[in-house]
Amino acid sequence: FFVAGETDKARKNHEEALVMSRDPANPHLQAENLTGLALIALAAGQTDNAKKSFDQTLTTYREIKHWHGEAATLNHIGLVWRIKGEFDKAIKSHEQALQIHREIHYQPGVAATLSNLGKVNLDADRPDKALEQFEKSLTIARETMDVLLQADDLGDLGLISLAKLETSRAQMYFEQAQTLYRRLGHQLGIAAVLNSFGQLFIATRHPDKGLMNFEQALAIGRTIGNLHIQATNLANIGTVHRDRAENDKALKFLVQALLMYTTMGSKPGIEQSIKRIRPLPAQMGGDRFIGGCVEAGMPKIDAEKLMKQLVPTMTATTAPTATPAPAAPKTILQRPAPPPEVGVMERRPKDDVDAKARAEVECRRKQEEEARNAAQRAQQEAESKARAESESKRKEEEDRRTAAQRAKEDADARARAEAERKRKEEEQKIAAQRAKEE
Repeated sequence: FFVAGETDKARKNHEEALVMSRDPANPHLQAENLTGLALIALAAGQTDNAKKSFDQTLTTYREIKHWHGEAATLNHIGLVWRIKGEFDKAIKSHEQALQIHREIHYQPGVAATLSNLGKVNLDADRPDKALEQFEKSLTIARETMDVLLQADDLGDLGLISLAKLETSRAQMYFEQAQTLYRRLGHQLGIAAVLNSFGQLFIATRHPDKGLMNFEQALAIGRTIGNLHIQATNLANIGTVHRDRAENDKALKFLVQALLMYTTMGSKPGIEQSIKRIRPLPAQMGGDRFIGGCVEAGMPKIDAEKLMKQLVPTMTATTAPTATPAPAAPKTILQRPAPPPEVGVMERRPKDDVDAKARAEVECRRKQEEEARNAAQRAQQEAESKARAESESKRKEEEDRRTAAQRAKEDADARARAEAERKRKEEEQKIAAQRAKEE
């Protein structure tokens, strides 16, 4: 249920199993279900709660000397540290897990941990080290037939290629990863690769396609309740609007991303969001900036503090400057735009504003609905394919049983015929003997 994005069902099953595992006491089963609940909490951005559960699980696995569980939990703890931006702590946890997996000669665990180390090094801007680890992980994943890990590694290799501006190679990796994720019906992976395709389209100067992919990934993130996917794509959507000088839209998405990263305690996410928001107060003016933050869900007092942090000399009544929009990153298409007008929102008739707002909401609703429908269709196709394969296997098994039954019946018939032939021969011999005696 968790992999398919049905987190409520997954949580309910883990909670019921956890209660059952305590009477009578089954520490192994308790640890497994605590792990499941911690992963659900982590996806919902509850990093501190997840870390607490993982620590408890780690203690249990060490007490019962369950090496596989200990190594897996160390990997989960490393993921928590990575989300928080504590890369050194993350690497330490993953290296401890790697050592255990190698000592017990568990190759799938070695591959998964190498992939985790690659992700940390990629986030820490060490692409060469990450590339080496992803390639080693992918080799082992193919040997052990771990399709999900293959998809993860292919997606990460695509991100490294994209960072090197090797766009054709990046697209190849992303397409391979997308095929595997869809085959598995892995919604989180599908969302991640949609985000990667969005970055690719931005890098190749197709911002509309990039925006569409980010919005589809965001819709899936909301459906499965994964805060990290939501925050990442909200930030990317906001950046696209910012670099089009669509400041109100940009502020809304970027502030929503900032709030989610704050909930998760993600230092890199918080820093990146603030960096992307930084030019907006001067361009929008104090009142408009604070109002936009509040509309996006930030308390007014926090919005005022944020504005002071970004522009210490600005007050709420400060008018926007004529400073042009900041230069976009190299991967973002920069469209020339005039400086924002002073008071443009105040001069526009209210009905027009409301109509535009309603149109934007309706457009966004339709886009999200299309993304959900696309995700649902992909899931249905995967389920249909699985059912077809299951039905095919059932028919093959039934055909084999039928053939075996027919062969047994034929053999029985031949045995009966042979017995009848021998009986008749014996009767003939007896009759001949009687005739001779007579």
